Amino acid sequence: MARKIAETELGTYAAPKYLAEKGCPQTIDELSGHQCLHYVDTPHGDYWLFDVNGELKRVKSDWMLASNNGRALCQAAAMGMGIVQAPRLSVAPHLQNGELVEILREYRRPALAIYATYLQRRFYPAKLTTFINFLLAYFGQ
Repeated sequence: MARKIAETELGTYAAPKYLAEKGCPQTIDELSGHQCLHYVDTPHGDYWLFDVNGELKRVKSDWMLASNNGRALCQAAAMGMGIVQAPRLSVAPHLQNGELVEILREYRRPALAIYATYLQRRFYPAKLTTFINFLLAYFGQ
């Protein structure tokens, strides 16, 4: 079973410090001259995805850093190590305190859905229902 909890955009982010030193890419083609930080093991593999006039464009880079730890990648970007493509929910604390800013906004992909998944059963534990209701309230804010 899957229950939709929230949606989040997949955006591209960098630290103001990084952008001041390396410049801000204005197009996705300019990313090739930048240090890019990549989250591995995604459905789209070794590529970043962008929306170019309603069409999907895949961009592959010589990743400066690749990891399966989103928090580490966001922190690396916030420290000025490079540009990261990540769900907005993952970078929200860094956006709020000014450590990261969104770039290439016009190429942002449509929202991604976030689901709670669980085994189908005739009866569900109260803990599961309570937790899913908590997630709905938390992400609803």
